[in-house]
Amino acid sequence: MNFVLDTEFEGLRIDSNYSFYQHDNSNSYIQDILSDFAAGNPSQYTVPSGSTSDGETFDITAAVGGKFDNGRGHASAFVSFQNTKEILQANRDYSQCALSTTNEGQDFTCAGSSTNQFANILDVAQDYTIPGGVNPDAQTQTGWARVLDGQGEIGPRNFVSDTFNYNPYNHYQRPNERYSFGAFANYDINEYVNVYSELMFMDNRTKSQIAPSGVFGYGIGGGAGGIRCNNPFLSAQQVDYLCGEIADGAIDRYTNLDGEYTDAAGNVLADQDDFVARFDGDPDQAALGPDGIADILLLRRNVEGGNRFNDIRHTTYRGVIGMKGTIGDTPWGYDISAIYANNHRSEIYQNDLSIRKIGLALDAAYALDDEGNPTDQIVCRINADDDPTNDDPNCAPYDIFGPNGPSDAAVSYISQPLFRDGDVTQTVVTAKMYADLADYGMTSPMAEEGVKIAFGAEYRRDTLDSNPDSNFQSGDGAGQGGPTNPISGSQEVYDYFVEVNAPLIEGYEGVESLGVDLAYRRSNYDAVSSDAYKIGLEYAPVEDIRFRGSFQRAVRAANIFELFSTQSIGLFDLTQGSNGIYDPCAGAAPTATLAQCANTGVTPDQYRNIADNPAGQFNTLTGGNPDLDPEQSDTYTIGFVATPSMIPGLTVSLDYFDIVVEDLVGTVPQELALDTCLETGDEYFCSLVNRGSGGTLWANQTGYIVATNINTGSLSTSGFDLLASYDLDLDTRGGLTFDYVGTLLESLETKPLPNSPAADIFDCVGYYGGSCASGGGTEVANGASPEYRHKASVTWADADGKFSVTGTWRYFSEVEIEGGDDGTINGVLDAQNYLDLTGSWAATDYMSFRLGVNNLTDEEPPLSSVVGTAPGNGNTYPQVYDAFGRYIFMGATFDF
Repeated sequence: MNFVLDTEFEGLRIDSNYSFYQHDNSNSYIQDILSDFAAGNPSQYTVPSGSTSDGETFDITAAVGGKFDNGRGHASAFVSFQNTKEILQANRDYSQCALSTTNEGQDFTCAGSSTNQFANILDVAQDYTIPGGVNPDAQTQTGWARVLDGQGEIGPRNFVSDTFNYNPYNHYQRPNERYSFGAFANYDINEYVNVYSELMFMDNRTKSQIAPSGVFGYGIGGGAGGIRCNNPFLSAQQVDYLCGEIADGAIDRYTNLDGEYTDAAGNVLADQDDFVARFDGDPDQAALGPDGIADILLLRRNVEGGNRFNDIRHTTYRGVIGMKGTIGDTPWGYDISAIYANNHRSEIYQNDLSIRKIGLALDAAYALDDEGNPTDQIVCRINADDDPTNDDPNCAPYDIFGPNGPSDAAVSYISQPLFRDGDVTQTVVTAKMYADLADYGMTSPMAEEGVKIAFGAEYRRDTLDSNPDSNFQSGDGAGQGGPTNPISGSQEVYDYFVEVNAPLIEGYEGVESLGVDLAYRRSNYDAVSSDAYKIGLEYAPVEDIRFRGSFQRAVRAANIFELFSTQSIGLFDLTQGSNGIYDPCAGAAPTATLAQCANTGVTPDQYRNIADNPAGQFNTLTGGNPDLDPEQSDTYTIGFVATPSMIPGLTVSLDYFDIVVEDLVGTVPQELALDTCLETGDEYFCSLVNRGSGGTLWANQTGYIVATNINTGSLSTSGFDLLASYDLDLDTRGGLTFDYVGTLLESLETKPLPNSPAADIFDCVGYYGGSCASGGGTEVANGASPEYRHKASVTWADADGKFSVTGTWRYFSEVEIEGGDDGTINGVLDAQNYLDLTGSWAATDYMSFRLGVNNLTDEEPPLSSVVGTAPGNGNTYPQVYDAFGRYIFMGATFDF
C-alpha cells in the first residue's frame, strides 16, 4: 500500500505496486575464486554471471470510505494483498560462497561447514591419532579425516576443499505472502460524544530456507558420537584407519567378507558376544572404548534429504472501541478506549533430522538367522539383538561410509519434522482528559496562549504462550541446538501520566516566544515500579529562529519476549586470527597461551589439539530471563530550527543528542566474553565459556558461550542530526526543492557490565564486526556503525504540480574492523555512495503513476568474511548497505 489510509477517507481508491531487483554479476575477483572451487567441486560451487532479476514484489490495495446519516457517521475499509519472491544467495556472485581469508588475510577464499556432503570425521578426545588433515593456509590439525568421494575409503581431510558451501541454499530475501483487511467507523451520538471502532486483520506467511540438515558431530551415542569398529558398512581400509593398524595379536578386520566375526587369524567366532569379549580384552585397542567403539564425531550433510524449510504463519487480529468528545460546554475533552490484539504464530520445520534416530541408524549390524548366526543382510543393531522390546521396524541402517551413500529408506527414517504454535496477546485500556486552561485564567501574564494539560491512566496486559511439539521439546532436532520448551508468561502494568505545555512569554522584543513542556509517568509493573519524566524548553528570540532543549528520563521494563523466550543453542561468529584460526585456543599453534586457554576450560592435553571450525561458526546459548530489571535512560537534546526571512524557502535544523541507557537489557557479546576470559581470567566472563568435546566450542552442544538476556552495563550514544530544506521557485518552469538529512555519530559506547572497568568499554563509531556487530547484544545491532551518513536529494516539479523528478544521493562513511584497520582484506569496509532516481506523474485528478530506481549504478555492497550470520548475511550487512543490486519499482493509484 503506497498510502496511509485516513480514517476519514472518502471515495474509492485502488493502489498497485510492482518492484524487483536487478544485478549484473561482474565481480571478476570473486568469480575467479569461485571458478577455482567450481573446478574441484562443481556440485557445490557455480559462477553466477550476466544479469539476474529476482525478488519481485507485487501488492494491490483497494480502499473505500464515506459518510452516512447526514454526515454524523463515517466508515472506511481496505483490503490488501502482497506477494514477495525469494532471493537466494546463489544468485549473486559475491554471496555464492561463505567467504574466509587466505594469504595471511590479504585475500578472500571460500570456506564452509565441516558437516560436508562426504562425511568428515573428528577425534575430539585425541585418545588416538587420526593422521593430520591438510590446511594449506593455517595449521595441520590432527584428529581429522574424511570419507573419500565414492571410494569407500578414508583419508586425511583438506580444510579448504572438504567443507560444505551452505551459502547458495540460504535466503537473502524470504518469499512472503500477506493478506490484510481493515475497517474504521465513527459516529457522533451528539455534539459531546463520538464513538469509534477499528478492526484489523492480517495473515502473513513466509517460508525460510537454509542448507540441508546433517549429522552435526553425532554418532551411535547421539551427541556423544562414536561408531562401532565392526560396522558392516566400513571397509577394511576404513576400519584400519579409524580403529588402528594391524599389530601382532590384535584384531584385524573383525568380520570377513561374509560378515562373520573373526579373530586376528581369520577364524570365525561363535557370535558377536565372543567378538566383543575378545576385542575388550585386547590391550592394543583399549583406547577405543567399550564394545569396540571408536571415539569419534561424524559430520555429514544430508544432501539426499534436501534443504531445510521453516514454514511460518502469523495471523493477527486487532480491535479498538472508544469514545471521545467534550464535557458539556467546558474546555475539557476526553478519550476512553480499549484495544485487544492477538497474534497467532504457527511454525512447521521440515527436513530436519532426529539425533536419536541418527544414532540408531548409524549403529548397523548383520541380521541374525534363527540360530543366531549372522546373515548378509545389514540392519539396525536394535533389530538384530535378542531383545524384541527395543525393535523399531522402521529403522533403516544409514550408510555414510560406502561409495553409494545412504538408502532412501534410511534418509526417510532419520528425517524429522517439528511443529509449534503459540499466541501473543495485548489488552490496553486508556482513559485521558485534556484541556486548554486559558478559560480558567491560567495564562502567563506575558503570554497570549493558556496552559494546556493532559492526564490519564492506562492498563496494559501482555501474554505469551508457545506450544512446541514433543520433537521440539526433546531437543532431538539435529539442527535446533537443544530443547525448545513450552513458554507461558504474562505481564501487567498500570500507568498514570500527566503532560503540561505552558507558554511563558510571547510577542516581546528579543523573546518572540518562550515555553516549557513538562511530563510525568508512573508505571506499576507486576514486580517493579518506575518513574519517567521530561522537561523541555523552547525559546525563539525572533520568528526566524527557534532554540529547543530537553531532558527526558525514561524507564522501560523488559518485554515479554526478553523475559520468557526459550533458551537454546544457536550460532555466532568469531573473528579469524592472523594464523587463519578462529578460536584462539585451537590448532597446533594457538595464538593464546596455555595459561590463557586454561581460563576458558582447556586442559593441558587438549592444548594444541583442539579442532577449529573452518566456517568460523561457534555455539552460543541465548534466550530469555524472567528476572530482568527495567532499563533506565537519560536523554539530553539541544538544537535549533531556522527559517530565515531573508532566504525565503529555507529551513535548517540542527540537534545534538546524548543518550545513556543503564541496566541495558542485552547480552554480553560472545567474542568479548571469550577474549576477556583469556586475557584476565575474570570469573564472571569465564563462567560464560563452556568448553565441550575435545575443548571445542562447536563440535556438539556441550560446548558453547552463554549469551542469555541479562541487565548488562550501559549503552550510550551521542551525535548530531542536521536537516535542511530549500524551495526555489522557477516561476512557469516549476520549482526545485533541495533536501538534506545527515547524522554525525560522535560516540556509541557499550559498557559490558555495571562494574566493568574503563578498559572494557568499547566505542563502535566507525567500526564493524566482533562485539560491535551485536550492538552490545541489543536489538539495535546493525553490524556496522558509520561515523557519518546522509541522504541528499533534489526534486523538480512542474508549475502545475502534476510531474516531478527526484534524484537522491545516499552516503555511508567507511568503517574499520573492530580494533582498527589491521591491513587485511577485512580491515576496512569502504565508504558507499548510492544514487536513486524517482519520478511521479499525476495524469488526471483521478489517476497517478510513479517509477523509480534505487542504487541506479548497481553498486555492490562491501564484503567481509567476518560479518557473521546475524546481523550479517551473505558476506555483508543488508541492514546498512544495498545488498541486492538495483531496486526498480513502479506503481499506479486510481481514485473514483
